[in-house]
Amino acid sequence: MPERTLVKKPHLARAFMAGLAISQLAWHAAPALSAGQPPTPTQYSQVVRTVFPGAKEQTVTRDGVLVVIDRAPIPPHHDSLGDWPEQPAERVVLNLATHRSVSRILPHGAFDCAHPGTMGGDIGDAFDDPVVGHLFAEPASDLGKGEVNGTPAQKLRMQLDGQTFTVWRDLTWGVALKIRSDQPFFGNPPDADGQTTYYEVKSFTIGTVDPAVFAMPDACRKAIFKP
Repeated sequence: MPERTLVKKPHLARAFMAGLAISQLAWHAAPALSAGQPPTPTQYSQVVRTVFPGAKEQTVTRDGVLVVIDRAPIPPHHDSLGDWPEQPAERVVLNLATHRSVSRILPHGAFDCAHPGTMGGDIGDAFDDPVVGHLFAEPASDLGKGEVNGTPAQKLRMQLDGQTFTVWRDLTWGVALKIRSDQPFFGNPPDADGQTTYYEVKSFTIGTVDPAVFAMPDACRKAIFKP
């Protein structure tokens, strides 16, 4: 998620690339807003707009330790890294406790239960992502109140490795709703104001989720729950 994106600090580009590409989530944790901040919810769904070339939106659903990431198809495209072939729609089921995952091509592909993938650290948990956790550990300037797609937020600005970031943080949960940077990322052209949007939360719902989203063969369930 590379090196060309953050020209001044290639290692930071690789860190962001790993965090966003592996998780397919683009949701990141912020430090607690206060001692009274509510506990992390374990059931939620969200729609996010990602920074990936050609990608539009993806849906993320969590129930306990399981997270389902539904990624829309990405058409063939060209950027500064070269030509990218078409990528079909995909569903990934991730176990946050064991960091194992299985995936299938949508709409009719089967899960590959015999070859579970792995995801390191806490990638995949909207409230405990180590990548942007480093960003939130930096001193921040308070830019006042704002909102992202109707959700009230605190607007912050901070620097990390010489790069300036603007972040909109949810007032209730302390989660980043939107992150923008003053440098380009992964071949994406900047917005009209010269900034690049890494990701943006389009919707976020706390509460009961559809259990059918987590349906998979027993062999897959055993594979991703194996320590």
